[in-house]
Amino acid sequence: VPYPCSSHANCKDATPEDEVRLFLNTVIHAADLANTARPLHLCREWVERLYEEFYAQGDTEKKLGLK
Repeated sequence: VPYPCSSHANCKDATPEDEVRLFLNTVIHAADLANTARPLHLCREWVERLYEEFYAQGDTEKKLGLK
């Protein structure tokens, strides 16, 4: 969900929930960016794990007749 204000700074209409959402979105993006700074062998290991998880999820969805 996008932040409700056109300017993130000094937004008077933001609710506490909006502020929490913005904070959590920022943390998630920062964590995602940090992964590219890891050593290559760790990146490859995580990519392999992600592939396995994504394919397993796809197989499960296919068995259940989901799209």
